[in-house]
Amino acid sequence: MYKVIAATILVLLAGSGFAQKKKHLKKGNQFYENHDYLFAERYYEKYLSGTEDMEVTKKLLHCYKAQSKNDKLNTAYKLLMADGNQAYMIEYAMFLISSEKYEDANKILDNYLSLSSNSDKELAQTLKDFSSAKSGVSNLNCTENVESKYCVEISAAKSIDPENPHMAFIWKFEDGFTKKGVTVKRCYEEPGEYTVSLSVKDNISGLVEENVNTKTFSFAPSPTFSSEDGKISIISAGEESTFKCDKASDSLTYIWDFGDHTFSTGSEVKHTFNQAKNSTIKMYILSESGELDGCVEQNVPVLYNFKSRRP
Repeated sequence: MYKVIAATILVLLAGSGFAQKKKHLKKGNQFYENHDYLFAERYYEKYLSGTEDMEVTKKLLHCYKAQSKNDKLNTAYKLLMADGNQAYMIEYAMFLISSEKYEDANKILDNYLSLSSNSDKELAQTLKDFSSAKSGVSNLNCTENVESKYCVEISAAKSIDPENPHMAFIWKFEDGFTKKGVTVKRCYEEPGEYTVSLSVKDNISGLVEENVNTKTFSFAPSPTFSSEDGKISIISAGEESTFKCDKASDSLTYIWDFGDHTFSTGSEVKHTFNQAKNSTIKMYILSESGELDGCVEQNVPVLYNFKSRRP
């Protein structure tokens, strides 16, 4: 009789525990959908205690990321790696790269690349190239993400006597535009190849010597990036945004760092920010030889859309 009662109590306790876990999951999902990651984290941790659920684990990792809880994030990734979970290898490598632990990241990526069953090998190889390139650069300054003008300064100071008061220097550009002076500067709106020729006038005799010198100079496109509507102003947390490199080159590789331990590759990428805060987007350019060719960055406000309140 006592054994029956004990068995019944155990069943009831197990059922009660399961019901409680369901409540934790429901609460966690409600907080998560409302971007309240602190409370979502608490309920997800309770739910996952003694339970395996990869979908909820993924959400819990997002909670850690959104709150910049790097210690918890690192511990969680290590536990997943210890369990042989291949699905999070690239994500963990991204976390290590953003933490500037390039050697550890490369070990994870090498392991991933050695597994024939994995499908994201191209992404893994690009991240490894990027990690290796970054590890060899101590101070890479990113330029501000603005559409720059293409300017050139040219001078006749070294080739002709600039101190002669009787000499006038006339620079004629390929489009007929002219400027006078020993040294002149001109800016263009677009990249391309341009030419300028120098003529020298003797102010006493009035004689002009045409095309004393001709210079050719060129500008490569300066990398910039924009959002889907052509500019980046305000981004909503929880909503997918598209970013693209303006004037992208097929010979270059573009790696995007969204400041939340997440990277994407390609000339056009999509990303969802999970936290409302000022974020810095960086676009790195990797050359064909695997070297860092530049970096462009922009600070962007990420705001909540306030679709609903905390549960």
